[in-house]
Amino acid sequence: MGFNSQTASAAGKASSRMNKPNKETQLLRERVRIILDDNWDEVCIEIKALKGKDLIDCVLRLLEFSLPKLSRTEVRDVSDIETLLSMSPEERQAEIMRLRK
Repeated sequence: MGFNSQTASAAGKASSRMNKPNKETQLLRERVRIILDDNWDEVCIEIKALKGKDLIDCVLRLLEFSLPKLSRTEVRDVSDIETLLSMSPEERQAEIMRLRK
């Protein structure tokens, strides 16, 4: 039997690694945490010494670790008031629920 989407799906479901954390990634993260903990004062001094673009780049990169990334959303033009007014309350509610997802 050949390898196709059904057999690939079955193999993925039978995988022994499913939902198991990567030990190497955990180990690496722990090592980085220890390095930062041991050298935190020096790291802060170096960050405070940065100026201009370097400081902004550093802050933006650090923010990636503290703020969740936003998923892309579809932006629709709602300037046409006639379209909005022509929606029934149910349609408006459905649109609100769709946008929340």
